[in-house]
Amino acid sequence: MDRDTILRKGIFIFFFYIIYYNIIFFFFKPEIFQDFFYIVYILILYIAGTIDTLLRPLEKEKREENNYAKFILFLFLANPFLFVLAIEEHNIIFNRRFDVFSWIGLFVYLLAAITIIIARVNLGKQGTGTLVLRENHELITTGLYKYLRHPMYSGTLLGVIGFAFVSQSIIISSVTFILYFWIFKARLIYEEKLLEETFGDEYQKYKAVSYRLIPFIY
Repeated sequence: MDRDTILRKGIFIFFFYIIYYNIIFFFFKPEIFQDFFYIVYILILYIAGTIDTLLRPLEKEKREENNYAKFILFLFLANPFLFVLAIEEHNIIFNRRFDVFSWIGLFVYLLAAITIIIARVNLGKQGTGTLVLRENHELITTGLYKYLRHPMYSGTLLGVIGFAFVSQSIIISSVTFILYFWIFKARLIYEEKLLEETFGDEYQKYKAVSYRLIPFIY
């Protein structure tokens, strides 16, 4: 990475994961930083987010993507608020927290983070997150992409499930999952159409031996 790329990524990591997220947590729910499970959860979030940012190639040009990027930015900015609301929901509805669910949630969330990072590595320089086919664009069918056509989406949805177990919320977690699934479903339909038009029979064969989001199911 050149100096400009490192600087831009460093600013993003510092502003969002060190400043923005922590300000939201400290202001609305400071007790988050006094709870073991919540601390581990946000540490996994920060570490995985930092690694993903460092691995993700930067686009030189800004591109419109049918509002997908705007929705993802909205959810990214809303994430700390959703976590605060999920904890508050749990405190209102339930009298106590079940640690076994929190442990399950941390395990699932860590698995989700690892899935996303591996998928990012599998994508390499093509993993910019934009729906654009570049010159000499390759169809990635190795690593996690051998089994799943959209493992990063799968990892994110798995992360929402981990989020639900850690926060032990029902309403906020369900709304969060529905929002992510709705956005990912719209994007993957467009993405698969684009890849099918570009790679033709090669992509058709790939679709026949892989799953969209959930192994052996969908």
